[in-house]
Amino acid sequence: MSTTSQRWLLASGLVLIGGAFTAFTFWISANWVMPTLLAAVAWFGLWRVFRTHLRPGEASDSERLAAGKRLDERDRALNRRVFAIVGLVALPLSLVCSYAVLLFDSLDARQVVHAQFLVVMLAWAMAGGHVLRRH
Repeated sequence: MSTTSQRWLLASGLVLIGGAFTAFTFWISANWVMPTLLAAVAWFGLWRVFRTHLRPGEASDSERLAAGKRLDERDRALNRRVFAIVGLVALPLSLVCSYAVLLFDSLDARQVVHAQFLVVMLAWAMAGGHVLRRH
């Protein structure tokens, strides 16, 4: 078995085992819907990161940007721009979202972390799309 095949097998095994464990853990907990959705998104993202790192030449600009895999200075510049946008937009927005959750009691205080995570993830994806369209 070649080294690339072994890496693919290891990456897919880690994603499947981690996803199954996370799904089982959230299934037996009291509030399993939101954490399961977040875990599914996280594990799908992890699979894309593994795939991009194993074959960076076949990945598109957006896939390399999402995975943090930098082949050249252009990828590094794109990554810095996205990080700057997320720092300027998502972090204040997540604070406002957290205070709104606590102030209006729309969710439990425990759900504040989920709200912040969603805001940061959505802002990262939108910032990546914006930077790639403008570049």
